[in-house]
Amino acid sequence: MQGRDIILFDLDGTLTDSKEGIFNSIRYALKFFDIEETDDEKLSLFLGPPLVQAFMKYYQMSEKNAELALVKYRENFVKKGIYQLSMYDGIDQMLKTLKENRMTVCLATSKPLKFAEQIVKRIGIAPYFDYLAGATMDETRNEKADIIDYVITQNGFHKDRILMVGDRENDVKGAHQNHVEVLGVLYGYGSRLELETAGCIHFAKTVAETKSFILQ
Repeated sequence: MQGRDIILFDLDGTLTDSKEGIFNSIRYALKFFDIEETDDEKLSLFLGPPLVQAFMKYYQMSEKNAELALVKYRENFVKKGIYQLSMYDGIDQMLKTLKENRMTVCLATSKPLKFAEQIVKRIGIAPYFDYLAGATMDETRNEKADIIDYVITQNGFHKDRILMVGDRENDVKGAHQNHVEVLGVLYGYGSRLELETAGCIHFAKTVAETKSFILQ
């Protein structure tokens, strides 16, 4: 998009397919409460929003139990889940191209920064990022709008130069709350309907289309 040379990327469902590790960690947490979940569709509701809120909303947990569920989730994720993911085809080449075109590339994920840093290093794309931002471990910063705002304020970015790239409604809403443009990718975990309902008007069906849109 013309004039937008600061690109903020979501992580799960945008750069990586991390469903397996997330689902396994959610099941691990639920099992602690004697809940056996076999429905992947229900677990897919956890792909995007803050986990404490998701446990409260989708399993009617109290805030105290939801916070304990998060602890159990992380217990499994740090041991196993963090390794159960793959990078979408073409992501590394896209990021390389953006840097060759002198764009500023940042990560803006609701995943705790501690985990996000490990993931981008392990899959080999850390060198392409100018700045990494994620949620705090104590959940004081976990909403996408707050994370995007954090990236902007920490770097002094002009909002009219920013494009947020993500796959879920929280990416769209978070971008709009910060008055920045957003591109919804349709190869991730959110549907076109979900993104449109959230107010998204720009879409990319593939990683190649994502790269083309950014460079246009």
